[in-house]
Amino acid sequence: MRTRVLALTAALALVLAACSGGPDDVADTPDTPDETAADGAVTFVGNESIQWEQDSKTATLVDGSLDVTIECVGAVPHNVNLEGVDDDAVIAECDGDDTGTGTVEMEPGTYEFYCSIPGHREAGMVGEIAVS
Repeated sequence: MRTRVLALTAALALVLAACSGGPDDVADTPDTPDETAADGAVTFVGNESIQWEQDSKTATLVDGSLDVTIECVGAVPHNVNLEGVDDDAVIAECDGDDTGTGTVEMEPGTYEFYCSIPGHREAGMVGEIAVS
């Protein structure tokens, strides 16, 4: 009987290990830095939960400028602003299930990004971007 229990436990462990996936199966979380941004470009993704898909970003300027894309996943509109850049003006905005773009001239540094639609920043649509 004990051998049977041990064999069943070992088989169950193998099944669970096979179903658990590996590092390639890790989904982006709000704390995952943006590792795929092309030089001179960055993408922000806002969702229906009034949250950014990532609250930490990195980007590299090209000739002092950054192309910004914002994607609205779901029906909720969003915009993106960088605190202290261009008088906190909206850089890019989108309606629900849409995409918007913009370009901003800026200096290297670390900035807070946020959505300025009333209530969104207060709900947590705030993050940090390191620009070099």
